[in-house]
Amino acid sequence: MNTKKRLAIVTQDPANYGGVLRLVEYIYHRAKSVGMEPVILHYGKYSEHPELHSSISNLFRGELNLWPKEKHYQFRGMNALAIGAWIPEWEPQRLRSNKLWPNALSEFDSFILVTGSAQTGFPLAVNKKNFIAWISSTVEDDRRERLAKSHGIATLLERLGLKQILRAESQVIEAASRLMAVSNDTQKYLAKIFNHPSEVWPFPIDTINFCPAKMPVERSLPPFLFVGRANDPRKRIELFLSACSTLQQVHPELDFSVTIVSSISPNHRDLPFPIEWVSGASEEKLIELYRTSAAFVLTSAQEGLGIAAMEAMACGLPVISTRCGGPETFIEDGISGFFVEDDAESIAERMFELAANESLRTIIGNAAHQRIENDFSERVWNPKFEDLLQK
Repeated sequence: MNTKKRLAIVTQDPANYGGVLRLVEYIYHRAKSVGMEPVILHYGKYSEHPELHSSISNLFRGELNLWPKEKHYQFRGMNALAIGAWIPEWEPQRLRSNKLWPNALSEFDSFILVTGSAQTGFPLAVNKKNFIAWISSTVEDDRRERLAKSHGIATLLERLGLKQILRAESQVIEAASRLMAVSNDTQKYLAKIFNHPSEVWPFPIDTINFCPAKMPVERSLPPFLFVGRANDPRKRIELFLSACSTLQQVHPELDFSVTIVSSISPNHRDLPFPIEWVSGASEEKLIELYRTSAAFVLTSAQEGLGIAAMEAMACGLPVISTRCGGPETFIEDGISGFFVEDDAESIAERMFELAANESLRTIIGNAAHQRIENDFSERVWNPKFEDLLQK
């Protein structure tokens, strides 16, 4: 007889990847470490699991699926359950708790919602489960930049369904037994919109693996590093490339290069500096880049936290960041990193300062490592999360 406590980790489709998947993987492995049996429960994204849905698209293809289905499967070594929906083309339908959700939830002893914005946990709220919510954004903050720049039928449908999504988000927030925000900024936005107390629980960094090189790297000026989805308007890769162009124009004597880590190749255009594009970087490759770059440059309009920047700091890499929310939780301006204005000139000026001063790079890099080690490491946070999951 299985006596392990079963934990449902309700989230978005893990195939979306990004920061939320990192949170899910962390909770999954922490639950395993304390003897629990975790399973990821999620709405099955149509592009990944079309066979699970009763959809208009399937009907046009001649496939008559009358009822949504579910599927047990493995994702990156984790047990997962994908649940289909009626008419998933209409976003509010993806949240609804069809009969598959209460049946699935009844198999678990405890529940945690791990998500970007909270509407993902709507089945937990309507089925009156006692659950913890670990939130990295709000619907408004998450979608503002994208909806402002997107067009087409899909965007129109998203805007039409937005009021229902916002109501679902509110219901989930109010139903949570404990509300945890990944950053000070997320907590601030939650407090602004909802009458529900929250706590800041950041993503813990593995500082055993993400740490400075044991031996100093001897090389000419290392590259400036950008890590993020190039097709996500919130990441503002064009601002990063503009800052690099400005740096080259103002300081043509500076022989610098750029490394971009993204699954989508940016438009290189005719830029006057060399760019290395890295797709699908492994953890080992990222650590190598963090240890051998001049600075990590974060140009986002909005970040729930900024895990890549935290890992870079843990490796002793200075971070230059816009004031985009999450990084204000862990960067101490002028001590363990730098904040800059949202313009190419300000970013380029700070890039040059670090490029021209190896001693400054070392001082800021050492402080960055200590900041993450002392306040945001797994060594500090693992016991807290393990205690949380066992209550």
